[in-house]
Amino acid sequence: MNLGVLSAVLSAFGGATLALWGKFAPETGLSLQTFLTFRFSITALALLAFVPRAMPMGERLQQLAFSAFYVLQTLLYFTALRETSAGVTALLLYLAPAFVVLYEWLLSVKPTRAQMLGLGISSLGLIAVIGLPTASDGTPLGFSLAALAGASYAVFFVISGRVFKHANPIALTAHASLGSAAIFALLGAFTNTLTLPTRGDAWGVILGAVIFSSILAIPLAFYAIKQLGATKASLLLTLEPLFVTGLALVFLGEGLSLSKVIGGALIITGALLAQHKAG
Repeated sequence: MNLGVLSAVLSAFGGATLALWGKFAPETGLSLQTFLTFRFSITALALLAFVPRAMPMGERLQQLAFSAFYVLQTLLYFTALRETSAGVTALLLYLAPAFVVLYEWLLSVKPTRAQMLGLGISSLGLIAVIGLPTASDGTPLGFSLAALAGASYAVFFVISGRVFKHANPIALTAHASLGSAAIFALLGAFTNTLTLPTRGDAWGVILGAVIFSSILAIPLAFYAIKQLGATKASLLLTLEPLFVTGLALVFLGEGLSLSKVIGGALIITGALLAQHKAG
């Protein structure tokens, strides 16, 4: 298997675990700001040791600034969750590949037929797994915020593939995490929601997010974008909701329906089809 494809699949799995940590965090007394501040702080501390000391300061500052896009997407996503069901929020978040195709097209990179077909099939799969939104699923504000989260997530892919195409994935993750930690710490201090975790299970949730959702998922996502390009990588990362469904089945006891099985097959088919070189 192509290393870029494998990296994207593993990144999707690591990213999917965030749904579990996000579910467990409030149960252990963690506020959103505390959870994210410590998640990104520990990630940055763990990875900065592997960043070359000779790295230019301008490059470091550029990567730190990049964290603003991830923070924006995260805030939009979690704010949307307050107004909209988790399923619909996830569905609109994974409009990201469509936005990536649009952004790349506006930047004079026309998608191939295989990519467009893969996008269509994967989108049908997402709808089958998550379901179409209804009036009872949330408010117009929630739908808009979730769609904006998808649009900002796409910016993350496009900038990664263009501005940071030659960046070291570990260094980029370390600096982006450091910037994110600083922003979430300031938000937590400003809203008086930043506290020091004292429970063992709270630290377990934080460390789980650090290992799987950050140290595993983020550098591999950057590497996949570097190897495959923003469009192909973003389509492969639509496997994440499929992994979320599987993890929810195993750890949360949520059911597995025929529509989810069919949807999962469509997501995989669309993601793999988009990797076809013959456009």
